[in-house]
Amino acid sequence: HPMLTEACVDFASRAMKELMPPSGPVKDLILGEVTLDKVKKAKRKTALMNWQLTVQSPEFRAELEQLLTQVPLGGAQYLKVTWDDQHNRPQFLFVAIDDMYLPFAATNFYSAQRKTHVQFLTTLDYEKRIKNGMYRDVDVVPPGMEPERSEVDKANDKIEGRSETSYNEDGLRTVFEIYAIVALGDDDEPSPYIISIDKTTADVLSIYRNWDEFDDTREELQWFVEFPFVPWRGAYPIGLPHMIGGLSAATTGALRALLDSAHIQNAPTIELT
Repeated sequence: HPMLTEACVDFASRAMKELMPPSGPVKDLILGEVTLDKVKKAKRKTALMNWQLTVQSPEFRAELEQLLTQVPLGGAQYLKVTWDDQHNRPQFLFVAIDDMYLPFAATNFYSAQRKTHVQFLTTLDYEKRIKNGMYRDVDVVPPGMEPERSEVDKANDKIEGRSETSYNEDGLRTVFEIYAIVALGDDDEPSPYIISIDKTTADVLSIYRNWDEFDDTREELQWFVEFPFVPWRGAYPIGLPHMIGGLSAATTGALRALLDSAHIQNAPTIELT
């Protein structure tokens, strides 16, 4: 709807001005006593991180802009931050809210005991991960038809004018990347792990430790940044469609009220004395 589009564009433009100023998104802050060495070190770190986000990682701004335009619609969106070993730089990926599954009992995104990132991998990406040692080489069934997609994805395809074929040309397969706190093997203490599972075969593709090896408390490492719109009672914030309800019903009601008001003001009346 044009009203929602205008609200999303206005929100994204205002947010981008704050998050991506001309001087760069990173600013330095020195806690405690300020010395010349600390100031020089802070300036070096600030310059390096600004260079990483604006030059070394060219996808950062594009992924952030795409994310911010979707925040008012979905209520929240997520930015995944990982490290690209091949190019030796940080890597950023926009994750839509319909591709992030949270438990029903979760009250907060960061404290949720399980977070599932739904990934759609092409054959090339899947084989590349096996070759790099990220996934183990298992005898999985070749993908046939297109993976099942959410209603939001189907609506976006209709808006963009895209259509899918019955044949899975790119070899897309659905992989669940699960960030969970579980007890595995002989370890009785529940700890954070990253478990990847192929949806079609239910085979486990990889299991990784998700805490620093020198951390005795085994605090979970966070790889996602949440961008909420209006925080609500559960783990999922709400957006404009949730607050407005049915946009067509709301605009129809407003239009009818305006027409009724205009009719009353312009209708001929007889003054009684």
